[in-house]
Amino acid sequence: MGFRQAWRLGAAALVAGLFVSQQASAVDLVFEELVFMSCQDVHDLPAADRQAVGEYLAQRSASYRGVEWPLPGEFGDDVGVLAVAACTLNPSENLFSVIDRVIVATYPTN
Repeated sequence: MGFRQAWRLGAAALVAGLFVSQQASAVDLVFEELVFMSCQDVHDLPAADRQAVGEYLAQRSASYRGVEWPLPGEFGDDVGVLAVAACTLNPSENLFSVIDRVIVATYPTN
C-alpha cells in the first residue's frame, strides 16, 4: 500500500468517524441544548434523529402545557405536519417555539 492510498484510507476513516459520532450525539443532547436549535439545524440531522428531537420537544411542551402525550391517533401526526409547515415558512425559527405554539393553538391546555 502506497502513501497516497494509506492517506486516503485514513482520511476516509476520520471523516466516517466524525459523521458517525455526530449522528450518535444528535439524539443524546439535553433539553437545554435542543431548545435553541432552529428548524434548519434540525432539518440537517438524519431523519431518525429529526423525529426523535421533535418527539422529545413535543413531549416536553405538552407536559408543561398539561396536554396528554403521546396524543391519540392522528393528533400526534397533526403536530408534526403543522410544525413542518411552520418550519418551511421560516427555517430560522426556533423548533421548540414552533412545536409549543402548535400544541397551544391546537389542543386545549390546563
